[in-house]
Amino acid sequence: MNGTGSPYASVKNCWGLLVNRAKGNAKPGYMKGNGVARTEALEVNIDEQWLKEQYERQNRCCYWSGFPIDIESIKERDNPLAPSLDRLDDNKGYTKDNVVLTIRLFNLGRQTCPAKKFRGICDKIKDHYNGKQVVASLSEFLD
Repeated sequence: MNGTGSPYASVKNCWGLLVNRAKGNAKPGYMKGNGVARTEALEVNIDEQWLKEQYERQNRCCYWSGFPIDIESIKERDNPLAPSLDRLDDNKGYTKDNVVLTIRLFNLGRQTCPAKKFRGICDKIKDHYNGKQVVASLSEFLD
């Protein structure tokens, strides 16, 4: 994937783009015109430096999958491996105690699944790919 056709292909500061996306996503729905029912803006207290440090704390890997994150891939349209900011608690904002770096595939796949439940699902997937016998029962993950 080479970023062809992406409005972000020429972005020079990928970290700044991630912060700006968080600020945009934190706006109330009526300001974004996307139908999100949220009426108040979410708090955003992350910045580029904090994101770089978080990236290193996570060993440059997706919080959920452990898959390596290529920060430059954010420039590529529709790349499921591009970096994404995930809020562990959807009721909280883009704050230092609530944000992790993921790949889009896992962030979009998670949706509003609680963090603890999603961690269990990710662990089962890892076990499967590590050759362990896994029984996937939906009821096991239901509240």
